[in-house]
Amino acid sequence: MTRTLLSLLLAAMWTVASAAPITKAAADSLYAKGHYAKAAEAYEQLIAAEPEQADLHYNLGNAYYKIDDIPHALLAYERALRLNPADADTRANLALARTKITDKQADTSEMFFITWWKQAATGLPVVAYGLIAVVAFVLMLVALALAIFRRMPQWGMRLATMLLLICAIANLLLLTQHRLLGRHDSAIVMASTINVKSSPDERSTDLFILHEGTKLRLLDDTMSQWLEVRLDEGKQGWIPRTAVEII
Repeated sequence: MTRTLLSLLLAAMWTVASAAPITKAAADSLYAKGHYAKAAEAYEQLIAAEPEQADLHYNLGNAYYKIDDIPHALLAYERALRLNPADADTRANLALARTKITDKQADTSEMFFITWWKQAATGLPVVAYGLIAVVAFVLMLVALALAIFRRMPQWGMRLATMLLLICAIANLLLLTQHRLLGRHDSAIVMASTINVKSSPDERSTDLFILHEGTKLRLLDDTMSQWLEVRLDEGKQGWIPRTAVEII
């Protein structure tokens, strides 16, 4: 009887321990010890709870890269870069992972000032940019009032102009962040090989073959089972939705 109760108690303790939420420190520890597959599982759990944390996606990419799961590594790096566009480590690891795929594409690196703008747009939460815009607008009205009623036209108008510029920039950054975080117009091929079709029909003509890890631009994602996609080099066609993961 005592042995049975002890076994039940140990089983209950194991169940509780297994159900305990994973922490980033624990995931990092698994990675540091070389348990890359388990680390990847842990990072996936953390991302499910906090999908907007760029560092979690980056670490997940590193874990997948270590176990040679290049498609999932590329997917994780791309998602990390969407959240933190200027991160040099993510860009370097993404470039390295791309050398291991079959379908090489031309480098489409963006201009440095576009990267800086994206970094600024994702540097603060949405609420912060909204607050900056509202405060700047209210202060602009105060400055205008001072310029008109206190007879300080030059000082008041200069201040109002500066505040209007701050308000406009904050709104533009807010709009850019919304577009970056809400945009899901690219995908990574997960299937080992896939025939790109001329139309969304298995019986249609095969146009060309894609291999795992290839990045695609989504042209039409309104169908439940098919996606119209395009490569950077211009080729396009239809593939099954199940063959890719959307970034």
